[in-house]
Amino acid sequence: MRSTSRSFTLTELLITLAVIVILLGLSVGVLGRLGQKEELVAVHQSLRALLRRARNAAREERFRVTVEIDPDASELRAQQKSAVTQFRFEVGGQSAGPGGADAGEHDATSAPDSGAVSDDRDAAVRTYQGARGYELTSEDADPARGKIGMGLLLERQAPRGAAWAWVESTPALSPREGIHVSCWLFLGRLEQRLVKRAGQEPREEGADAYLRSGDLHREAPPRVQRYDPLNPPLFQVFRKGKAYGLAVTANYELEAFVTGERDGAEVTWISRTRADTLRANRWYRVELAFDGRLLRVIVDGIARYHLPVRGFETLPTSLIRDPAPFSISDPDPRRAFFGVIDEVKLAGIISSTRVKVPPDLALIAPGRSLRFDMLGQLDPAKHSEPFVIYLCNAPDVGDVLDPQPEGAPKSGTRTRDQQQEENQRKAKLALDPARYERFLKALPNLQERQVRRLIVDRTGLVSD
Repeated sequence: MRSTSRSFTLTELLITLAVIVILLGLSVGVLGRLGQKEELVAVHQSLRALLRRARNAAREERFRVTVEIDPDASELRAQQKSAVTQFRFEVGGQSAGPGGADAGEHDATSAPDSGAVSDDRDAAVRTYQGARGYELTSEDADPARGKIGMGLLLERQAPRGAAWAWVESTPALSPREGIHVSCWLFLGRLEQRLVKRAGQEPREEGADAYLRSGDLHREAPPRVQRYDPLNPPLFQVFRKGKAYGLAVTANYELEAFVTGERDGAEVTWISRTRADTLRANRWYRVELAFDGRLLRVIVDGIARYHLPVRGFETLPTSLIRDPAPFSISDPDPRRAFFGVIDEVKLAGIISSTRVKVPPDLALIAPGRSLRFDMLGQLDPAKHSEPFVIYLCNAPDVGDVLDPQPEGAPKSGTRTRDQQQEENQRKAKLALDPARYERFLKALPNLQERQVRRLIVDRTGLVSD
């Protein structure tokens, strides 16, 4: 009996395989383009979310937020303030020794200027609860009328030591990226704490208690009446060992310092504002802000001009982690504060949000950073309106940004190694003005599906 089954001829098999190969080639191309489109959309959405979070953080924290565009790491980072803790002194605190919270209150408008110091009383140790579970311990600092409710009166001098307060160290109090510390302060007349000759200062010999506030970034000069104007005595407001701190000088300047790393070496920056930046018997809101690129000294919301001290002109790019406590004033009478301090706030400045830009995607921006001001608006001192960022996945975008010399292979005829070099070149992000202008001129010739944009207008609003 003859079989009815029929086999395929070689010609039919070849035709079938050819059709399958053609369909696979078409599908791979379609899927590749679809994948590129999805990648473009995903990065666009991530960048939009990053910019909006940065704007909201600036408005909520009332602090400038910078979005950095890093061409070497091919990423964008939102550098913003993150609150660590806050201390207010509405209640006199829990007493841990004689002369507790009920030992009496002082008027900040007169006590620091009176010069009256009770040297016969025992040490008064009190504790104050701060935000996020932090605890501040004060020694010989009496409750006093502050700027907002109650504050700490720091006036004690002889014979045992000085009034000060401290918070035990944690990593959050010593961030490496940056720091922001603010407080209200009311100065007494600082000249009342100066003596005629060196050696008359109230300081016990070999007092290990003075080392409790950690290592110094530099030795404090003596508190003498005839001091060197270029190296005046210090009245420490706050410091974290030698990592960062702020002091008032006998010239009523503000002296700021930060210690950290730069190019693998430890460096210290010290700078001062002009003389008579502050005055006695007045309240001031002072702030110290360092973000790895800039150190700012702010008084009553205004950034003050300050110059580095000779020999300490190198600004670090990151802070050291100092195990010393965060201290208000200092246990050493030669560095202790004289006045009232109220409402101390600590925050870290961190790059909390990061978005990576894939190597086959070009990001074109008019600058290396975008900054929102304290109102969440585009900072007019840094940017013109608007700030527009483009994303592009066109295969020849590299030729648009950096035109190739005559005779160089075009995008479609490059080898795999040449294409990898092109991707690496695009990954360096197009941030200089010339490349940005070249891209804007070529924009009408690019396909709409190959380009996405983000617009930040004067109000800080982020739109597509």
